[in-house]
Amino acid sequence: MKWHLFELVLGKVLLQNVVKGAIVCSTEDGKWIHRTWKGMFFLMLHILGTMQSTVMCKTVFIKNPKSVGFFDGMDDSKESKKKK
Repeated sequence: MKWHLFELVLGKVLLQNVVKGAIVCSTEDGKWIHRTWKGMFFLMLHILGTMQSTVMCKTVFIKNPKSVGFFDGMDDSKESKKKK
């Protein structure tokens, strides 16, 4: 939560007011383009924050329940299909 708040503040305040045009959207395909090192730095922080959130969600919703046996008997892996 703290990371996303930091990212929102950085994106809204700095990139819209202080360094306008550091990140722009291309007109042809709608991809984000960084035009300065500040834009590249922000995109790098955004990607790292997104990856951190993804790993946290995987740990909370998949790894921890598996470790306590929550998914026992619910195995739909390829090995269990081959055994049938």
